[in-house]
Amino acid sequence: MNFIDDLRGSLLILGIVLLAGGISYVGDRVGHQVGRKRLTLFNIRPRYTSTIVAVATGMLIALAVVSVALLASRDVQTAFFKLASVNREISTLQQRERELGKKVNTGRLVVGVDSLMTDFYATIPQGSDLARRKEIMQAFFDDTVKFVNQTYVPFGLKPARVPKGTYERLNATASSPQLGFLNGRANVLLIAVAHRNLFVNDRIDLSLDSVPDTLVYPAKTQIVEFKIDAGRNVNVNLSIRQLSNAVAQVLQNRGLSSALVANITPVSVYPSLSRMQQLLKSGHGTYLLVAWAATDIYPHTYLQEGRIPIVVTLLQPGQSSLP
Repeated sequence: MNFIDDLRGSLLILGIVLLAGGISYVGDRVGHQVGRKRLTLFNIRPRYTSTIVAVATGMLIALAVVSVALLASRDVQTAFFKLASVNREISTLQQRERELGKKVNTGRLVVGVDSLMTDFYATIPQGSDLARRKEIMQAFFDDTVKFVNQTYVPFGLKPARVPKGTYERLNATASSPQLGFLNGRANVLLIAVAHRNLFVNDRIDLSLDSVPDTLVYPAKTQIVEFKIDAGRNVNVNLSIRQLSNAVAQVLQNRGLSSALVANITPVSVYPSLSRMQQLLKSGHGTYLLVAWAATDIYPHTYLQEGRIPIVVTLLQPGQSSLP
């Protein structure tokens, strides 16, 4: 893409140079004839006439350059005719940036983006007909708005509004072929998440996500692993936190939203943390830190347990499975 842009720009410059050269040549020939034949324009002295021809040639060159640039680039058109509005837009965006920066630096965050906003969820049973899907979605939305207004307004957020056309959009989602297909294969979970970071005095802004409740990882299957070189400076607690973050990323790649992987929890560690630390500090070579599914992992796992349980093992060189 950059090569094409560079080529287009180079050709444009070359065209302008050739056009300017052509106009200069014509102007020079005209001026030469005016001077040689002592021609006059509007009964002006010949030497002034040649000056006028030279000036007119320069003006034609400038006009040609500007015209070609205007025809070739929308950015140039904007710079010539809409510069004031662009500057106003830039000023508005800069002001908005300053406000957001101030909010981030000094504001009090109430709810983070993509965080669950309710302590409940709804289930559309597998194979539900359209009327049932619409009914469940509308009821969940109404319950959600009521809950978030009661829960978060006391913390400084402004009540959520129900924009015009909301229920029509909910019905359209319930009627979509995608949701119908997913619901034909499994239960579909409805969750409410924060659409953006919500600070004190912000309007509550949420969205409903629909998640097919299908198996993501069976129990006792490996989710992710990474290598650790033994050494005195290894911190096993930090490594396990990094492993948990990697698990969250893998689960998101499998279709879970970030709201459903917010708490990856090691429920068992083999060997113990102290033994892991000892092995890594005194051992040699490369070890594998591995995360396994502690139970069958579904989207409802986090919603029901408040966590995604994993088992963490440190595999010594040559070891390749759970102890």
